[in-house]
Order: sequence, then structure tokens, then C-alpha cells
Amino acid sequence: MANDDLGEFKVVAARFARELQRAGLNPMPGPVHGLGRAGCYGMEIAAWSPSRPVISMWYDYLFGGADEGVGNRFFWFGFEGPARAIARFWKDICSNPQHPKPSAYEQSCQPTLGSLRNHQGFAYEKYSSGYPHFLGIYDLTGATPDVTLAAEFVLRLIDLADQASIAGTEYETTAMGRLGQLQFRRALEDYWESKCAVLEINIPELLRASHIEPWKTSNQKDRIDPDNGLLLSAHLDALFDKHLISFSDDGDLLRTKAVTPEHLRRLNILVGRLSKTPSQKQRHHLKNHRALAKEKWGALIPADR
Repeated sequence: MANDDLGEFKVVAARFARELQRAGLNPMPGPVHGLGRAGCYGMEIAAWSPSRPVISMWYDYLFGGADEGVGNRFFWFGFEGPARAIARFWKDICSNPQHPKPSAYEQSCQPTLGSLRNHQGFAYEKYSSGYPHFLGIYDLTGATPDVTLAAEFVLRLIDLADQASIAGTEYETTAMGRLGQLQFRRALEDYWESKCAVLEINIPELLRASHIEPWKTSNQKDRIDPDNGLLLSAHLDALFDKHLISFSDDGDLLRTKAVTPEHLRRLNILVGRLSKTPSQKQRHHLKNHRALAKEKWGALIPADR
């Protein structure tokens, strides 16, 4: 990448933002900030909690080498925010018993500037006294960065912090985990060819990774199993999530009496079946989904009746 290639920086930032959005994070389409040095840029990418640092991306000198006129430029992915927020975030990460071994990450919760550990082609870094408001990784490949690995790294840190700050049992029953959401979404996109399972809409921003059986009542395997999910457009997902509609073993759309054919017409739901015939495992989950729908709303009937 050329030092002054702002266009490529924006492309990488957009790809990174899309990966995070697939995990349920809120994008922050903000301006690109110049860093006062030619070819160096920064940008806030996504938010995940009001009390937590925001996720950002930079293209800058490793270790600030530009101050002496030396050093190479690399992409950086991570978190920035008030020093207190970063300190609390890092403390939660380190207090989680699932925190990776020090050989892969920092050997101390108080690392100094320049303390690096290799991790899947990245260098991991936490600033202390000099820059207390950043926590992240540099991509050392020197090429267009792998935003998939960068997103997984960031989401893993978020999950570690969330698990530490939420009681263990409560977290297990209420939270899917950001990394789990991303993996589940990717699996559904692969299976449904990145299109709505019913309407075949292929606009990523309008698609939702919908569980057939709820997260709370599923075992660990089913929570990320694409056979327990459908890729649905937002309005279908809302209906399906509330058990207002369901699908037969053959994939035909079913409705409860709370949803009329006129409602479906106004929502432009004119196609009445899944684009693929459900697998045996999907049929099992759909059977349980229909049972919950009947319990909540009464009998299910074909959508066109």
C-alpha cells in the first residue's frame, strides 16, 4: 500500500466494519483522521457498549518511529477510549480464567510500551504510561491485512471482558458471545449463499442470523450450528423470532392467526417457502419452533390461507 493511499485505507476500514457488524456491533461511520504525518490515518469503526472503549483502526508508524524519521507503517486494530475505561477493560480480560496463556498474549497486566507477543501474524500491544488509552494489535504482514483475523481477535477480547463482568451462569444463558455470533452468521451465509432463506434478498445489512430454537434453551453445540438457524431478512426474522410464523418440514411458510395474509402482503412476503428443503436436523429444530408457536399463538396454518 502506498503511504498516501487514503482510498485503500477506507476500503480496509469498510471491510473491518462489515465483519464487526456481522457480529452484532454498531458501526460508527465517522471521518478519517489525519495523524499529522503523510500517509498515516485513523478512524473509529464500531461501538459495543456505552461504558467500554470504541473499536478503531489506524495506519501509522509502529512504535511512533516517525518522530525520528524512521520506522515502517502498519495497520493497527483495537480499542481506544479514556484511560480508566481501557484499564477496566484490560482488568476484566485478565481476570477471566479463560484468558489465553501469557506466551500468546502479554505476560503481565501492566505491560510497557513495546512489549509484543506474536499472535497469528499480528503483534499484540498494550501501552501503559505513555499512551494509556489504546489496546490493540499491529498487522506485520506488510500487505493488505486479514480483517477476518483482526475481527476475531477484537471480538475474543470483548467476549473475555464480558464473561468476566457478567456472572458465569447468567452469561452462559443470556449471551451468545460476539465471536460466536460472527461464526454463526458466517456459517449461515455459506449455507444460504448470503441470501434470505425465503425472499433471496442479498443485501447483507438487511439480513439476520436467526436461531430456530432459542439460544437460551439450546445446548452449546446447537447454539452455533447452522442447522439451528435461518438467514432471514429483518422483517421475517422479527416474525420468526416471536413465533408469529414458522415453517413446515417441507419448508412451507406457516402463519399464526395473529398474522393475516394481508399482513404478509403488506410486508411483501409473497414467496411462501424456504429456498432449500430443510435437512433432517433443521426439521427437528423446526418441529420444536412450531410447538412454541402453537403454545404462544394457537394453531399454525398455511400462509396463503
